[in-house]
Amino acid sequence: MGKISYTFYLSHNFFIEWPQYETKRAFEASGVSTDMAVLYVFLIYTPLLILFSWLLEWAVDTPAKNWSNKIDIESRNDGKKKKSFGEFICSSWEFWCLLGWLSFVLVITEIC
Repeated sequence: MGKISYTFYLSHNFFIEWPQYETKRAFEASGVSTDMAVLYVFLIYTPLLILFSWLLEWAVDTPAKNWSNKIDIESRNDGKKKKSFGEFICSSWEFWCLLGWLSFVLVITEIC
């Protein structure tokens, strides 16, 4: 749980604000007591939240940490021959994924 705690913290509000609240209201509207509705919502959404946090850790957080580590190592002045900035960026799949993601967001939100 320690590895996903930060992504859990960042994403839990998406589950609490809308789907959990609406699911609880739906249970209550169908005649379930408030205490049982809260229990059902907890049992439904806690595994989903843990899975979502783990996926965010795997797909976003770990690659970002690895890329920042590569940038740190590449920028150190330890006397070894280093790649130029352009060579480093062009050979970095993380950079191209970030560029693709930002392009996707710009197109979807029609900012361009």
